[in-house]
Amino acid sequence: MQVHSTLDGNDAADFKFTVKFNSREHSVAVRQRPFLFEFLERVAQLFEVVVFTASQKVYAEQLLNILDPKRPYSSSMLLLCSTETSFSMVHLAPAT
Repeated sequence: MQVHSTLDGNDAADFKFTVKFNSREHSVAVRQRPFLFEFLERVAQLFEVVVFTASQKVYAEQLLNILDPKRPYSSSMLLLCSTETSFSMVHLAPAT
């Protein structure tokens, strides 16, 4: 997906959210790439959307629930998470 997130403060962020992992709350600053939603709309017409991140599942789920809460870009979305110790695939239903 075309976003860049950082835990470092970023005044140019398009939006920020808080996520809890490793027993701590972290403020995440997110910058959306130009034409993000146009890209998702077009790709979703042609393919099943699969998102890969090398970050934590809890972060990725929260980010996707902000960017695509009702999954208009796909009827379902697969989330692939990879860390140094594991790899997992999660089916994400629309956020409630």
